[in-house]
Amino acid sequence: MPVRVKEWVQTEWLHPAVTLYGKKGDFYEISGLRPTLSRDKLARSPAWSSYLAQPAGIETLQGAFYDHANDRYVFVGTEVADPYSIVSFYYSSAWSASSVTDLVLGSSTLGGLSMRNLAYWGGEAYVINSAGAIYRGGGYTGEIGVFTSSGSAQILCPAGDRMYYVGTGGFVEVLNDADNAFEAFFLSAADMDVRFMMPFRATLLMFVRHGSGDLTIHSLSVSTAALRHLATIRGTGDYPAVGCLFTMHHDKAYFSPGRYVDPDGVYALDIYSYNGTYVEQIAHVRTTATAANAMGFITWRGELLFYASYSGSGIILTKLMVDRSASEEESFTEFSPLTADHQSTFDHLLWNVGEELVVLGQAAASEGVYHTGAGPLTDGYLVTSYLDMDSPGRLKRLETLTVLVDTAATDFKVLIKYRVNDTAGWTTAVTGNNTHRVTAAHLAVEFYRLQVRVDIDDDSGNDVDGAVEAVSVRYTIDT
Repeated sequence: MPVRVKEWVQTEWLHPAVTLYGKKGDFYEISGLRPTLSRDKLARSPAWSSYLAQPAGIETLQGAFYDHANDRYVFVGTEVADPYSIVSFYYSSAWSASSVTDLVLGSSTLGGLSMRNLAYWGGEAYVINSAGAIYRGGGYTGEIGVFTSSGSAQILCPAGDRMYYVGTGGFVEVLNDADNAFEAFFLSAADMDVRFMMPFRATLLMFVRHGSGDLTIHSLSVSTAALRHLATIRGTGDYPAVGCLFTMHHDKAYFSPGRYVDPDGVYALDIYSYNGTYVEQIAHVRTTATAANAMGFITWRGELLFYASYSGSGIILTKLMVDRSASEEESFTEFSPLTADHQSTFDHLLWNVGEELVVLGQAAASEGVYHTGAGPLTDGYLVTSYLDMDSPGRLKRLETLTVLVDTAATDFKVLIKYRVNDTAGWTTAVTGNNTHRVTAAHLAVEFYRLQVRVDIDDDSGNDVDGAVEAVSVRYTIDT
């Protein structure tokens, strides 16, 4: 029988979590690597910092924002000593912590909905306290005063040149022309459980949870305050008390109607987008068999991230959305995993502040943070989908494995591994060092299906910014 030499090549990274390769761009898993925006390379992800202690006078951080003018990462939480107050502090650009400031006195904690109860906008800090009042002031390094004592504020929503807020039952108020008070804007005839509101083009989008768990999207006109129904999405309405599963990304609204348990006992949620014309399901994300105590979406450096964290275990799952064409489902792949010490008195919230990702953790029973973004890079790995070369019933022979990287440096190592058929363990074919082209030749391994793993191991001490450009498999097959 004649034998042909063939080559399989991967140069695009589009479809994660695919077990058996079926189309261009499929892959199984990455960790510590991320597809570039063009999806033609796998770049190294930034590494998490070591633990940073926060000042002793603050605990249970619940809010954060970035002060661009002063290049500060600002955090809001609860005062340690009784009587409890809302307090703040900041890290400088060098991650040096400030002292703690009394921000709102006589209030135990932030109120309203998690990650929707704090805004730094128009040169003012807006805070919803546990009594449902809104406080406002020109900064975060001193006490701010009560701005409205409605007692029912839930969500802050800056839009255009105005700040809006949503109160219990679904009413909306807006900042007046004089910039000195809120005034009535919209009053719902029915009691609405509003989960989020965001500016969207010339309107406000309002996401309302119903008693059945279904989620309804409404458009609220800024000019006439008229409410218009857009879509209803079936769901459970089961959201963690902490985090926010609503965001705007690339001029689309992304959201989930709640989590549920798959037949195998793993928690999952479906993710939808709304582009101004229609709603579509774009991803199905599975987490773990334990319900996360915090979940949310974060927009970071042009990417959409999903995160889930777990009390006690200290695991923070961070997933990055891999965009596809409009006709295909989008999906998420592992981004930069972190296991951090944790205690039950606070939640592993994740924020983007000044394009740094910051997450809560602890050390020696003290609260603090980890951050990533500007700094060292982490080692990582790629696992391809299983490859049967479109001939699952025919025996093939692996001849050569090749990986191309865009950087060559001393002690920047690339390991190529493989496994065949039902073998669980990996065989290391070659370890490349200081080369753009890493090749393992003359392997002569028979297989029906094959999986390839590529490990990045940077021992240079220089944080080499190297990316995987291509993976090649040369094999022979009877024809």
